[in-house]
Order: sequence, then C-alpha cells, then structure tokens
Amino acid sequence: MAYLTAFLEGIISFISPCILPILPLYFSYLAGGISDEAKKGVLLKNSLAFVLGFTILFVALGAASTTVGQFLKDHLLLMNRIGGVLLILFALNNL
Repeated sequence: MAYLTAFLEGIISFISPCILPILPLYFSYLAGGISDEAKKGVLLKNSLAFVLGFTILFVALGAASTTVGQFLKDHLLLMNRIGGVLLILFALNNL
C-alpha cells in the first residue's frame, strides 16, 4: 500500500500547477529538438537515462543519510556531551 501511495503522490506532484508550464520544455529537451517521427527512440532513451540518473542520485542520498543517521545513533552519548559543551561555551560567550 505504501508503494501505491508514494506512486500516486508522485503523479499528483507531477501535475501540479507549478510543474505543468515546464513540461513542454522538459519534453523538447529530452527529445533533443528532433521533429522526425522516426526518431522517437531518442526521446525514450533520453527519458530513461534521465529517470535512471535521478534514481541513482536519490538512492545514493538515501544511503548516505542512513549511514550518517546510524553513526549519530551509535555515538549519541558523545554527541550529547559535545552539544552540552558547545551550549555552555556559547552561553559564556554571551556574558
């Protein structure tokens, strides 16, 4: 159910009023200015490369965020102490 919800949210965000005026430019960029009907494969290839690029980017960002979050979770006590020391130093700086 979560995948279906995420898919529907993506479709809804794609047809939002701030995105609709950009779609002709987006499609013409992906088509590479090709007007010949025989070269529809170029549009498909460029579209797939675009989607693949975004997919790789967001998967990498998600993995990096997970790694940083796990590191912070594993070192929570140390982070609390560092934050406490910084808070005291900032408070002393305001005196």
